Amino acid sequence: MRTRTLLFFSLLLAACQDGCEQKQPARAADPTPLREAPTPVVAAAPPVPRRKEVAAWVVPYEDSLRSLSRHLPVLTVSSPTFYRLDVAGERVRLVDWDWRVPFPRARLARAPGVRVLPLVGCIGECGPKISRVLEDPNARRAHVKDLLRAVEEDGVDGLFIDYENVDAKPESVTAFFTELRAGLAPRKKTLAAAVEEPCGWAAGCKREHYAFALKEVAAQVDLLAVMEYDLAVDGTRPPAPREWIERGLAQVVREVGPEVAATKVLLGIPYYGRITQGAIGDTAVLFAEVTADSVRGHRFGPFVPKADRAAVSKVAALPSDGKPLTLFLEDHTTLQERIGIGEAAKLAGVAIWRLGSEDPCNVSVLATYQ
Repeated sequence: MRTRTLLFFSLLLAACQDGCEQKQPARAADPTPLREAPTPVVAAAPPVPRRKEVAAWVVPYEDSLRSLSRHLPVLTVSSPTFYRLDVAGERVRLVDWDWRVPFPRARLARAPGVRVLPLVGCIGECGPKISRVLEDPNARRAHVKDLLRAVEEDGVDGLFIDYENVDAKPESVTAFFTELRAGLAPRKKTLAAAVEEPCGWAAGCKREHYAFALKEVAAQVDLLAVMEYDLAVDGTRPPAPREWIERGLAQVVREVGPEVAATKVLLGIPYYGRITQGAIGDTAVLFAEVTADSVRGHRFGPFVPKADRAAVSKVAALPSDGKPLTLFLEDHTTLQERIGIGEAAKLAGVAIWRLGSEDPCNVSVLATYQ
């Protein structure tokens, strides 16, 4: 198994390196005799283009920590998963993202120009709980005070807020970001927010409830990452198809305005794919977990993922004796496609969930993007 896996990835790596390397054409010799060079005309220097924002979330596991070191040259934001919220009534505590593996802060690779914005996560059942806190002015202020304390104690450059499944009133959510911004700005700290994409399943882009008034929230944050992934987490459909992403981004740009989108909005991009639910347990699949005939050690027989432009994934039907199984794989080619969608929408950059066990060529794609 190990030999087959190494051979598979050596072939993949060789192929993607051929596609990612920037090859310079050979320069022909100039047969013209040497002459005295004319006085050069000094032209005005062209404007320096704005550097694209590339943010990436880092989880407290070995593959992610190693990946951060590889990605540092192309990042503008590193977002380590330091915190989750533990909410009980009006009391909110910051706890480790993964209680089994506290984030090894001493091992967090840093580089000049890369802001460290720890992620504060409130996901799943936490969302409705934090909603009640955000709607209570006193509880909300206490929560903001706790977040500001954490920024000072950890000596970081700001925070990346990721509160999902929130059902608070939009004005309460905006008030939270306004108050947090007021505390971070005098400290010259950055505030970033990750929000669910605004359309959901509805073709007309109408979520049943969406707690983020995007224009107002965007006015309070420095970066706004739109999580354009996980439309389908069960692997029965593409996890983030092109039409869905384009519809969601169009809605975001309409709400915040093109100028804000070009300076603050990031396209959320997954480094992981999906497999049909029930095949191997968790449906999320990392690039390094796939060989020529297996996914995460589960044998299926030979298969070849093929590019699907509508799905924006590499897709493979897996040999199976039971129900049909589909693999949606993310690699450097799908990363290029997703970046292209963000470029078409004229966004400020991208945000990646998550670093670790990805296609080795992804870094080259991001370098070209920068």
